[in-house]
Amino acid sequence: FTCILEKSTIVKESTDKATARQFSFKGFNVLVVEDNRANQILIKHIFNKHQLYPKIIDNGQKAVDLLKEESCDLVFMDIQMPVMDGYTAMTILRDELYLKTPVIAMTAYVSEGEVKKCLEVGFSDYMAKPLDEELLVQKMTSYLHNIEVEERPVVKNNKEGGLDFLRAIVGDNQE
Repeated sequence: FTCILEKSTIVKESTDKATARQFSFKGFNVLVVEDNRANQILIKHIFNKHQLYPKIIDNGQKAVDLLKEESCDLVFMDIQMPVMDGYTAMTILRDELYLKTPVIAMTAYVSEGEVKKCLEVGFSDYMAKPLDEELLVQKMTSYLHNIEVEERPVVKNNKEGGLDFLRAIVGDNQE
């Protein structure tokens, strides 16, 4: 078939509100690397609403140093920071430390070129700033759904019927 599309300069992200509401983040170890104090407060507030208490640090060098010593289930990392930017930190984490942990880039510049650059450097995903709470929770759900913690994530029963409950259990894995 033939499909004619216009090229987009901005990548639009979508949210899956049903899945995000059915997942518990209690017990996960998440690192946030963000230099902007206002963004740190916002992220901490959003995460705390979902029983997630992240470590928050303010530059890429601190992230590299911390991840040499500790493991995390998920990392959110700003791209533009003092001391060491997110691209440099990500290169060290993937190429020198062989870190397999999912790392989500947080950037105000969500053009196709910027997203491509993030993924080429080794980021698992990206998020646009300012952060959207529903999308943030949905991304956390998609990356944390298959990690076992001391208190396993609990999926609440969907009383409305449908497949949302099953999708949440299998992490929306179509297979």
